[in-house]
Amino acid sequence: LPTTHKSQRQRPEPEAEGDGLSNTSGASLVYGEVTTPVRVFTALRLHPGDTLADLGSGRGQIVLAAAMYSEAAPRLSIGIEFHSARHAAAEQALHACDSSIRQKVRILCADALTSDLTQTSKVFICNATWGGALTSRFAAALHPSRAPRLERVATIAEIPKSALNENGLRCVAISAVGASW
Repeated sequence: LPTTHKSQRQRPEPEAEGDGLSNTSGASLVYGEVTTPVRVFTALRLHPGDTLADLGSGRGQIVLAAAMYSEAAPRLSIGIEFHSARHAAAEQALHACDSSIRQKVRILCADALTSDLTQTSKVFICNATWGGALTSRFAAALHPSRAPRLERVATIAEIPKSALNENGLRCVAISAVGASW
């Protein structure tokens, strides 16, 4: 769901003991994966001058795929993940990449709802498991005053119309991507 305005982030998750997130296989760190990232990049109209932010980037697949996207890799890909175990998995994946990829990627362990998005032009949010209230909070984080260079947003689940309107965003297209849910 690309969204645009001219001129979004992640809820804190408790790290309770026994939450299943410390599994060394990494399987419990997966909510589902986008299996067609090129369709996301096409919806975003990704190009080499962009700064892409994946809000709630998990293990970093979209961020790394964008940096490797031969047709139009962005200038910079930023992954912002709140949960430390998923962030650590993303850092491991980045470390395994060639230096030409590493120099185009930043992986942050932070709250995407309060992170600096002033230089971001494109955003991806995999919000398939979030409710409307959290998705609306991400829309507020994308308000033009917080993300003045934002051109397009791609989400998995629809942003509530009221949140779009309140934050100077509008739906311009709906397209489908493959996912492993």
